[in-house]
Amino acid sequence: MAEENTRNLQIVKIYMKDCSVESPNSPAIFSETGETQFKLDIDVKNRAIEGDNYEVVLSVSARAAFNDRTLFLVEVHQAGLFSVSGFSEQEREQIFGIWAPTQLFPFVREVASTLCSQAGFPQVMLPIINFEQFHEARRQSEAAQAEAAPPQGATN
Repeated sequence: MAEENTRNLQIVKIYMKDCSVESPNSPAIFSETGETQFKLDIDVKNRAIEGDNYEVVLSVSARAAFNDRTLFLVEVHQAGLFSVSGFSEQEREQIFGIWAPTQLFPFVREVASTLCSQAGFPQVMLPIINFEQFHEARRQSEAAQAEAAPPQGATN
């Protein structure tokens, strides 16, 4: 007898939505020296596609600069199509916010490293991201924003 609530979680396809590298101060920047500042921004979005299929997009922006001059800016939007069924809303939230980006991140690291190298810089190894912590911090931030927002229909 088959279970009524069969769970299914599959990676259907992994693909790149967009990527870019900018080096606005080259070639002069190659001969300059200074202490490099590195900034990393991460975002995860998901949307229902059709049936049990969902798209999750992991967006990473990495900027390196020194003396307020940009060495490079790398942006990667790596996506995955996932088949997800038989999970509760809370479980799906964790799949889309933790599990799926964890699957996508190795692809982002590879693309970012390659783009930096092709732009004339040493390969960059993006730091490992704990998506469980990232997801929890995001949830707390969204809850705080919702709490601080005025009630619907309220006017000043």
